[in-house]
Amino acid sequence: MGMTAIAAMTPLSYSFADETRSVQTVPISTASTSQFALVEDSGLAANLYSRENPGVAVSVFLGTAQSTPDPAIIQNILSKDFANAGLDGPITFFFDQNDTPGTGVAYYFDGDVNGPYHLGEARQAVKQTAESYNFRKEKGLLASLNYNSD
Repeated sequence: MGMTAIAAMTPLSYSFADETRSVQTVPISTASTSQFALVEDSGLAANLYSRENPGVAVSVFLGTAQSTPDPAIIQNILSKDFANAGLDGPITFFFDQNDTPGTGVAYYFDGDVNGPYHLGEARQAVKQTAESYNFRKEKGLLASLNYNSD
């Protein structure tokens, strides 16, 4: 599934340990797992979605390791990270089941991708992704947004 490199990386367990800071909330759409529905290819689904919709589409490739966090926890933490980074747009999550132990994440907006990252790297990449999205939105460079005020 192209996620072999992620399997070699350490899962994100350390990064999900301390989530005590308060954060603002952002609009979230979910394609869920438990209550989350898995899609066949979350990367493709997120990419296609990002071409037509504003915000960041998050593709999560769930690992097979027992230590893989619950999808709701991943969604909650990454949503808080994007809110803290000042993302000026909605976040939409897409999940699929990876065939390797490590969980991977990729961020899509306007048909571009940042990643894939293993979970620890994914949290660190949120700020750069939010800044890039916000910059392009401010400059009118996102094809997925209608800048005409009708």
